[in-house]
Amino acid sequence: MDSYLPSLADYELVVRSPGRINLIGEHTDYNGGFCLPAAIQQSLYIGLNTSSKTQFNSLNYNELRSIDNLNQCSWGPFLLHCLEFMRSKGFEIPPFNLRFGGDLPIGAGLSSSSALCCGFLFALNDFFQYNITLEDLTKFAVYAEQGTGVIGGMMDQISILNGIKDHALFIDCSTWNFKPVAAHLKNYCWLVIDTGIKHHLIDTDYNQRSRTCSVMKSKLLAKNIISNHLSELQLEDIPSLIPELTELEIQYLEYVLEENNRVQQFVTSMNEADVRRLGTLLFESHQGLRFKYKVSCKELDLLVDFAMKDDRCFGARMMGGGFGGSTLHLVNQHNLSSYLEDISQHYKSFSGFVPNYFVATIENGVQRIQ
Repeated sequence: MDSYLPSLADYELVVRSPGRINLIGEHTDYNGGFCLPAAIQQSLYIGLNTSSKTQFNSLNYNELRSIDNLNQCSWGPFLLHCLEFMRSKGFEIPPFNLRFGGDLPIGAGLSSSSALCCGFLFALNDFFQYNITLEDLTKFAVYAEQGTGVIGGMMDQISILNGIKDHALFIDCSTWNFKPVAAHLKNYCWLVIDTGIKHHLIDTDYNQRSRTCSVMKSKLLAKNIISNHLSELQLEDIPSLIPELTELEIQYLEYVLEENNRVQQFVTSMNEADVRRLGTLLFESHQGLRFKYKVSCKELDLLVDFAMKDDRCFGARMMGGGFGGSTLHLVNQHNLSSYLEDISQHYKSFSGFVPNYFVATIENGVQRIQ
């Protein structure tokens, strides 16, 4: 953080927009299910100034863009679609100068693109005094990011804009309603390990999973089996759906419904501080993502397999859309140093490099800091 804020010292407005971890509930948001994300300390910092012409400056990439060539860089389309969506809603946007950078890893499954969209829209709303509600800003951020081609849900945006320090948000994605759940476990920490395998969701099978679920939804809506979302179903409904769905669709559906159950059990176990049960649910979630939903990769599996065989870790799973990114580990703080040393060396023997990692500190959502 400290290395980026001096570059924004002269800006009229500065916004902190955090990344997020997801404790459990992956690929459930676009299926109207449950998830349990939390905003974290690692963030993007976005500065906004009035200007005679609109321009954009990424400190991380050392790139300067105008509105005319914004689409020609990796981060540009996210900002462009935010602007297009705002204008489609009738908002006039005067020229401005935007600069941003931060310590939030990119492509690590921590929602850096959502942090950029949420922070940018929040900054525009504050700077130009549009008086858009936080609820509508969340929707704007979801639709703007979907405009880039990612067929996702709303989990990232809800957690980034509404995060509460030391709490995860238990989100019902069928209604977009959420409630805070205390996520601080005494003597334990949430460790994030980045595989270094950068995923770009548009170019992975992430969208294929979402499309397959959309096809399932259409089939079941046509037969009046569901009224809105796949997550209305229960596991005991699956045998009766075999004539309606393909074998692959049944497999994906089974994962989604099992994951919804795991999220609810996880919330109960968090409230009871049942660390061993939490760990079991984390491992089960990863196995479902690996073998049923098939969005893991060998690097993610290597880290989770190590965790499963190590008593110092109570549970672990891949986190985010998959096909790369990070793993989440629930570790006793007293064993953190030795566990990190051993799992890092294990990963280095496979990949040739020591992975980046951090202990997640759960913080508030987007906020103006200057």
